[in-house]
Amino acid sequence: EFLNTGDFGGFFNDRLFITGRLKDMFIINGVNYYTSLIEHSLTQQSDLFRKGRVAVVQCHLLSPNKPAILIELKQSSNDQTYLNAVKNIRQYFFDEYKLTPVIIGLLPKGSIPKTTSGKISRSKCIERIHNASFNYLHLDDPENKISLKQTHHINNKNLIPGYEFKTKQEKIKLIKKHITKLCRK
Repeated sequence: EFLNTGDFGGFFNDRLFITGRLKDMFIINGVNYYTSLIEHSLTQQSDLFRKGRVAVVQCHLLSPNKPAILIELKQSSNDQTYLNAVKNIRQYFFDEYKLTPVIIGLLPKGSIPKTTSGKISRSKCIERIHNASFNYLHLDDPENKISLKQTHHINNKNLIPGYEFKTKQEKIKLIKKHITKLCRK
């Protein structure tokens, strides 16, 4: 009999070892990537990064074949430091995993959502990316995937000439509808 618990692991010396959750793995081009291993390796790339506060998620709305990376910093810094960190992350990520992240977001301390048990909530990270609700210290978004969603940067004339929105919710609803159409193409 087989019971699917959502965990993954394996047998070693006739003992079962649970090593993670299936939902914490993503597949790109037939290759399995384990987020916890990637996050741990990224944390080691700079003294700026908070240990255990890196999230690697797959945002299908942004790009189904590219992960998004969120990193909390120990403290804020200057633009050149952010640019160097992002450049190093992109290079490391490509060298190590042969992947190019769709975005890299550098965040202030305490920004990455956690579960009640203190683990990173990847589903909340994805939700906040899609809702453009992170306050990035620096956002590396070469394909302009997030900037399309930043409602405070879009004025009414960019969406529908001559139309004034009654509420911010109405504006957000139209933007989400527009983005959903773009993602289906």
